[in-house]
Amino acid sequence: MNDRDLCGQGLVTTFERRWRLLGAEITSSRSVAEDEPRLPAVAAAIARERPQVVYFGGQGTAAIQLASRLRGAGYDGQIMGGDAITSSDFIRKVRGADGTLATTVGGQIDTGSPQVERFTAAYQAAFGNDGYTLIGPITYDAGTLVIQAVAAAMRGASGVEAARPGVVRALAATRDFKGITGTYGFDELGDTTRRTLTVNQVSGGEWKPVRSGPLGQ
Repeated sequence: MNDRDLCGQGLVTTFERRWRLLGAEITSSRSVAEDEPRLPAVAAAIARERPQVVYFGGQGTAAIQLASRLRGAGYDGQIMGGDAITSSDFIRKVRGADGTLATTVGGQIDTGSPQVERFTAAYQAAFGNDGYTLIGPITYDAGTLVIQAVAAAMRGASGVEAARPGVVRALAATRDFKGITGTYGFDELGDTTRRTLTVNQVSGGEWKPVRSGPLGQ
């Protein structure tokens, strides 16, 4: 299921294709926005199908709505989604959140490292103590990469417009950027050289990594 978000639709399409290649059956595929009045009816219909897994692609607030409706309709199977659902809000607001799975880009994050502790402290100071999704740290790394590229491109440039091509070149030349989520670089096509996914699971009231590995494994 997806919430009509483009990213969510792409996740669901990829999941369905891989699921079928593995020989598994898809009982239904649906697109419903979180504010649509028919969401409760759709959740009830999915619960009646009794699938082993409900995969959701979309934003975190929509995931909370869907998961809550599914649990309310009596569905007690596995719920899985992408990185947008990996928030503390999901755990607090969804009954029976334990066991939920979600994938995130990048390897496991060492929450005890000084870099991550500084990031967490700065985030909480700026936005409060509600926590962040697991894509927060990797978004921080991406933003840092762009800022460094802009700084490099602006040196000697006559203005912003003149510096734009230099930003692209600076990013493309990145090879060993050490962020809080790992070391990154880019290949000749502009794709990241760190092609790792992590599967996370809600356990004991928090998201915990259970497996990391290269794409394709």
